[in-house]
Amino acid sequence: MRLRHAAGPEAAKVVPKGDDPRETSAYGEGMGKTILTILGVVLAVWLVMTVIGAILSMLKFFFFIGFVAVLVVLAVTAVSKLSKSNS
Repeated sequence: MRLRHAAGPEAAKVVPKGDDPRETSAYGEGMGKTILTILGVVLAVWLVMTVIGAILSMLKFFFFIGFVAVLVVLAVTAVSKLSKSNS
């Protein structure tokens, strides 16, 4: 990276010179990678939590359907036994 020094009252400031946007950006290349890494980790955690929530919701739904099926089987069995004993 080449640097040119400003003249006059701004002589203490060092201004990057070049066409590469990484050299002239406010944060530089390292900060962008850090921000994207943090964003990637946050998105990965969000995705894992979403998948875990979906799996638990599916299991709860299947449990409810199974519970209703057991109740139906018990009701049909009870009605069947009652009708046999009345005959």
